[in-house]
Amino acid sequence: MSEPQKGPTTRPSLLVRLQSPDDQEAQTEFHNLYQPMILRLLRSKLQFADADNVFQELLVKLLYDKLTKFRYDASRGKFRGWLARVTSNELNDFLRKHNREFPQLDDDLLNETVREIEGEVQKAENVLWADAKNRVQNRIKPDTWECFRLRVEEGLSPEDVAEKMGISRNKVDFTKCRVVKMLEQEVERLRSEKPCAELDEAN
Repeated sequence: MSEPQKGPTTRPSLLVRLQSPDDQEAQTEFHNLYQPMILRLLRSKLQFADADNVFQELLVKLLYDKLTKFRYDASRGKFRGWLARVTSNELNDFLRKHNREFPQLDDDLLNETVREIEGEVQKAENVLWADAKNRVQNRIKPDTWECFRLRVEEGLSPEDVAEKMGISRNKVDFTKCRVVKMLEQEVERLRSEKPCAELDEAN
């Protein structure tokens, strides 16, 4: 399992949940994660009002059509790359319908934009995870956090942590799973409170 403080990437489990058009929690999580990226791509070629309209139309298509059929295949590239190309196609369709100049969004530009936004999304995620860590740490006993820190952040083996802390290996495994779950729940709560606010302000 990856270290929680690094922040989550696109989880395959989220993409599986989005295959159901009735999973509103998954739809909200998708919206919060990818709204900044999609709007950044659209606003690079459209005025804000038009970009917002295209985003709303694209969001409906994604949640109730494209993502219900989407099957993730890591060998075909990152999900963000696929999403960037879907957004580019939607942008081009809008411009055709309104007889506007066709943009030149080649692969190099798309990839560069996606990398830039990925970096900003990661920074926002790291802020959330750091906040979550502080809150969870303040809610649990110091020994519990120290066990988690040694196992996850320091990368010690379960046996080494057990010996250092004077507890059983099973207790080490249980503590790790418990704290990781608490962190994930806290991040989701924080994300629902302030969904990518930093990125929205930057757009």
